[in-house]
Amino acid sequence: MRKREILPSNDLLFKKLFASPKNRHILIGFIHDMIGLNVVDVIIENPYNIRTFKVTEDQQEFLETEVDVLARLDDGSLVTIELQVRREAHFIERSLHYLSEKYVSNYARRDLEKLKDDIKEDKYGSLRPVYGINIVYFDLFKEDDKAYHRFTMYDVKNKIELKNEDGLPLLSVVYFDLTKPRDTLEGEMPYWYDYLKSNKKVKEAPEYLQDAYKVTSYENLEMEEREMLDAVERARSKLDAQMLYAEEEGRKRGEREGLEQGLEQGLEQGLEQGLEQGLERGLERGIKQTKIDTAKKMLKMGMKVEEIHAVTDLSVEEIEKLK
Repeated sequence: MRKREILPSNDLLFKKLFASPKNRHILIGFIHDMIGLNVVDVIIENPYNIRTFKVTEDQQEFLETEVDVLARLDDGSLVTIELQVRREAHFIERSLHYLSEKYVSNYARRDLEKLKDDIKEDKYGSLRPVYGINIVYFDLFKEDDKAYHRFTMYDVKNKIELKNEDGLPLLSVVYFDLTKPRDTLEGEMPYWYDYLKSNKKVKEAPEYLQDAYKVTSYENLEMEEREMLDAVERARSKLDAQMLYAEEEGRKRGEREGLEQGLEQGLEQGLEQGLEQGLERGLERGIKQTKIDTAKKMLKMGMKVEEIHAVTDLSVEEIEKLK
């Protein structure tokens, strides 16, 4: 078998790494390093299963690079982990929506109301902290060069963080930016940076991270996993090629339209403006058509309008018309 180097950012590898019950110690170490929680144990609420990755050839075109992992800690708190490789419109808004949705989902859960003996049964007592960890492979905050950001609810005037009776922030979101300098990180985070960005193995990394290297090593995968991983890689390459082709065709069309418009105006200024406007229009048309074609195929696959909107960024009204 040939040896392959595939980054942990691959959908299947990432899910196997953080959502496999047998790898809970790796997840616990990651949570501790990212948000400083001393976790005793976790329950993975969306556990990894290779069969969930089995898709048809058509579906492979639309495999997203984002992966959500949902884990419940021993105190009832929830941790979400999301991987985002490509820049996406309203990504921050979506990450906060997901965080808030998980927070509200605990409301009135009787098993969570009784977590502490000194707390009487109360529907609001079931609202446990939710922590969101987002790993991004694009420049999210252009205004600074820090690779790690953590946000909570905070009184900016009096410098007081909003916490529950246990002294924990109710909502906390982390953005781990792998495009920013490594030397801005502290603790064990530089080792995670090396691993997630380039699959770099560091001897000084903690033991649970050494185990992570083994879990995502291509030669340690099962045959079914290797086959699915190869299929996902092919699908991603195909989608990238289609988008590149659409952009190139849009650029060519824009140049032609711009030249025609500029010649009609007969002025040097008009030519320059026409080229610019035509190029922009052509690019927009090429990308728009690719999104429409993608949405049509997703509709044939029976996917929901909301899911198609999230992938293609077409409006709900546009998708309904296509439907």
